[in-house]
Amino acid sequence: MMQYQIIRKQLCREKTIRFFVFGDYELLCRLYGISGASGKHCCLFCTIDSKSMAVPQTVRGAYPERTLETLKSDLARFIEAGSNIKKAKLFHNVISPHFFNIPTSQVALPALHIDLGIFFKLFQMLKSSCHRLDERMAIELQQPLDTQAGTSYEEHLKRLEEATQYELDAEKQEGCTVAIQQHLTWLLLSQKLSQALAADLKYELNKALQKASTLKTQAQQLKTSKFKPEDGPCVKALNGILEEIGVHRQAYYSGTFVGNHVHKCLQGDNINKICDSFKSVVPQALSQEANRVSAVFHTTFHLFAACHTAYSTAKK
Repeated sequence: MMQYQIIRKQLCREKTIRFFVFGDYELLCRLYGISGASGKHCCLFCTIDSKSMAVPQTVRGAYPERTLETLKSDLARFIEAGSNIKKAKLFHNVISPHFFNIPTSQVALPALHIDLGIFFKLFQMLKSSCHRLDERMAIELQQPLDTQAGTSYEEHLKRLEEATQYELDAEKQEGCTVAIQQHLTWLLLSQKLSQALAADLKYELNKALQKASTLKTQAQQLKTSKFKPEDGPCVKALNGILEEIGVHRQAYYSGTFVGNHVHKCLQGDNINKICDSFKSVVPQALSQEANRVSAVFHTTFHLFAACHTAYSTAKK
């Protein structure tokens, strides 16, 4: 903070200079004192709540913008109410002071991180759909999955859906641990951490970690397929197309993509190859479902490609 003020004085003598902030979303939240992306009011630029984000803006209307003044006001109310991290949502999830007096209107969106994150999630959704087709193929080919005796395919899918919900709940619990750790760090630095509050935060942190671990274990127990997704013919065909167009997923970080590979995948011809890759390996009985999945992701990737092209600086 002091360095920022010194640089500002040295550079701005007789000139008007605007400073901008950039970084990934976790860093931006920390710089502006917001609990993070898992909070109810997770937007850095306005006070919208997470549920309302799913409602079209034409229906829900605009929400009040976040400013340095509203950040200070929400923080003051949060501290006055006892700095209880569990009640952060009542104060628009502001839990610590902002680092710089740079308005949120001068925050540069982390476009690359957003781009990579969205594409990775969309691809994982496509891969999951391919794995579902592989599971159905195992039934069609009379190669039963390693599930409980007499279990139908619909019941198996229901367990997979339950497992997905457990994983989503585990992610939320992990988000809570990040917020608690951030709040604990701020209290330590500001020397406002009492023994009673430290004990309470430690209890909440351990409880959230334990719950996240339990949910992950439950999800894993529900995933009873005897083959890994990568071994299924549809997923193999999908991965084969990536290799064919020169896209190699990173062996670490859960197989994420790099920027240049995302740009390559979102070219029109490559979208068609990716979305059609698995159609030729399914039996006739599943061709209608394979065509439906292909059509859904054709539309999805082409729409996202239009957004990517609009703000990408990559060479065409």
